[in-house]
Amino acid sequence: MKPVFTLFILVCLLSASAQQQLVLRGRVMVQGQPIVKATVGIQGTGLGSVTDSTGYFNLVLPEKETYMVKVSAVGFTPYKKLVNRPFADSSILSIELQPAVGDMSEIVVTGTLKAVS
Repeated sequence: MKPVFTLFILVCLLSASAQQQLVLRGRVMVQGQPIVKATVGIQGTGLGSVTDSTGYFNLVLPEKETYMVKVSAVGFTPYKKLVNRPFADSSILSIELQPAVGDMSEIVVTGTLKAVS
């Protein structure tokens, strides 16, 4: 009787761990070009990923119905979008970042030299 009970518990544990994970897939671009190493995260969870050389990312999601996706990259305006679970489970999220607006025409670099004895 003990081996049957142990086998039953083992099967239950394995089936619980074998449940399909929800993965959000997407691509981050600007004007049709991929953004490499953009940071993609789920607000309030600490979960995150970074885009690859083609702008794609995969992010394993927690068990919730909606997710606030945050994307940021140097030189671009941060992006936020509310994503519902059915969409996240079946589609690829396409994200288009906008360049950050600012005066980037001139950069001044200054330095000091300390005397060496």
